[in-house]
Amino acid sequence: MLFILFNAVGFGVSALCLVLSHDVPGLTFRTADNISANVIGVDLGAVVRFVSYRRYVFAGQETGPVRTRPLTAGLVVPEGAGGLSLLCAGLAAHPPQDPGPC
Repeated sequence: MLFILFNAVGFGVSALCLVLSHDVPGLTFRTADNISANVIGVDLGAVVRFVSYRRYVFAGQETGPVRTRPLTAGLVVPEGAGGLSLLCAGLAAHPPQDPGPC
């Protein structure tokens, strides 16, 4: 429910930028509408959504670093080999797994 609420707030920011560009300076031509709504409004709306989602919607979820193993873990590569040789050795040592029948 919070997701929908803050998404509507982000849309409201975009619409507010358009209304302000019409009413305050009196810019009513198409280019001003496009810049105020589709450039400034969308950017500010995205910032509002990002901050509100991070602070309120996904507040309890921890985002720690993803643990991965090194690309060269368990590879036996000849001395002085690198570049494409290292890539080919990695593909040979770790072939893609068969996903099975779909």
